[in-house]
Amino acid sequence: MPIKQYNNSETILIYDKSSITNILKCEKVRSLLKTYGYTDLENTDVVLNYLNIRLNSTNFPHEAGVFLGIPLHDVEGFIRRSEPCLLSGYWKVYSEVNYAKEIFELYDKSKDLVSNCILKGNDIRSLTKTLRLNF
Repeated sequence: MPIKQYNNSETILIYDKSSITNILKCEKVRSLLKTYGYTDLENTDVVLNYLNIRLNSTNFPHEAGVFLGIPLHDVEGFIRRSEPCLLSGYWKVYSEVNYAKEIFELYDKSKDLVSNCILKGNDIRSLTKTLRLNF
């Protein structure tokens, strides 16, 4: 999904629709998203369209973290900012530091895979296939 376009580049969100659908099954996630105006949480396309609108707004929508795989407790911790973060990496971690470190390592690996695929001129389909085979 294209998110923002610049003069010579654009930001895109690559996602697995079934993963987003699974995220939306969590009642705690649904409750958070409702507070930010998400509706029709049974319809993944509607949710993704609203996420796109939110991503194009002036302020970054921090609830987007749940779609990026950031644990809900860390997304909520960042939004509340009532306690200090325990670790800062791809996101600010408010609990389960060891789990976050494992995910950070996976992010590093996937970043390397994506970079290599792009440098080889692979298209999005082969990129997603490569990611699925490696994770």
